[in-house]
Amino acid sequence: MLLASSGCAAKRTPEFQFIIHAESDPGQALAGVSFSTLGRPLGVTDRDGVLVASLRGASGESAELKVSCPPGYRDVSEKLTLRLREHAQRGVRPEYGVRCAPVVRRLVVAVRASGISNVPVQILGKEIARTDRDGVAHALLELPPGEALVVKLDTSARAHTSLMPHDPELRIVMPEHDEVVLFDQAFSRPPPPRRQRPKPEPVGPQPI
Repeated sequence: MLLASSGCAAKRTPEFQFIIHAESDPGQALAGVSFSTLGRPLGVTDRDGVLVASLRGASGESAELKVSCPPGYRDVSEKLTLRLREHAQRGVRPEYGVRCAPVVRRLVVAVRASGISNVPVQILGKEIARTDRDGVAHALLELPPGEALVVKLDTSARAHTSLMPHDPELRIVMPEHDEVVLFDQAFSRPPPPRRQRPKPEPVGPQPI
C-alpha cells in the first residue's frame, strides 16, 4: 500500500525517492506542474521544472501520479506511472519526465514581396502587417495547433498597376511547435503595350 505521509505505518515501510522533470517543449523547463497520488498532493515543480519527492510502499510496487499542468498548458491525459525500486547504484534516484504542451503556438509569418512596398498582409480581411519599402513584412500569430488559416497579400489598391498575381494567398495549418514560415511571393507587371507607329503619308500622285 502506498503512503505519502509519515507515521507509525510509514516507519515500517521503505521510502523511495525519485525526481520528475517537467517541460513545455524539449529543453524548456516548466514550473508549476503539480502531482498527486490517491487524491493526496505530492508536490509542484520549481522554476527549473524539477520536483524531488518520495513515496513509501513495497519494493516493486507501482504508483500512478495525476499530472496537472499550469494555466496556458494542456493537461496530460495519461497518468505518470512510477516503479518503487532501489537504483543499482546507491544514492541515485530514478528520474521521470512529463510534458505540458502550450495551449497556443506562436507562428511568425515572414513576407517577402519582390520589393513591392505598402502591401497589406491580411487574415480574414483584417490587416496584420504591411510591407515596407523593401517589400518585407513580419507578423506574429498565436493560435491553437491544428487551426487552419489563410494569409493574403491584398493588391486591390494596386489594381491600376496590373500587378500580377492579384491577391496571392498562403494557406497555413498551425504547427505543434513554434515556427517561422516564409511567404515568398514574386510579382510581375505585364509589359506596356507597344505603340504603333503611324503609317507614313503617301508621296506622289495618288490614283483617283
